[in-house]
Amino acid sequence: MLDFLERDFGVDVRERVRFMRLSTPLDLERDVGLHRGAVYGLENGLLSTSVFRPRMRSSVVDNLYLAGSSVHLGGGIPLCIGSGMIAADMVTEDWNGSGSRAHSSSRRP
Repeated sequence: MLDFLERDFGVDVRERVRFMRLSTPLDLERDVGLHRGAVYGLENGLLSTSVFRPRMRSSVVDNLYLAGSSVHLGGGIPLCIGSGMIAADMVTEDWNGSGSRAHSSSRRP
């Protein structure tokens, strides 16, 4: 990186750098548990994007709602926050005040 800045932009920053760390996908997997270092959750391929991501309301486990970068809506901070808001709305929608399930688990967005 420093060579790139010096070579392409004529910027000399070496004297000012006090600490520098390069993180690889292996580091991300080891340090923060990201599978294969995938910063957007699931492996970044066609079959783990958009409609292929796991749904936010589980069709396998009753009363399980998912949110985060590995499920639909997808990765990135705004989408993770959005998936949490949607999951909270699902819980509210699915459960009535008496603590009983208002809808069947087969409903999925």
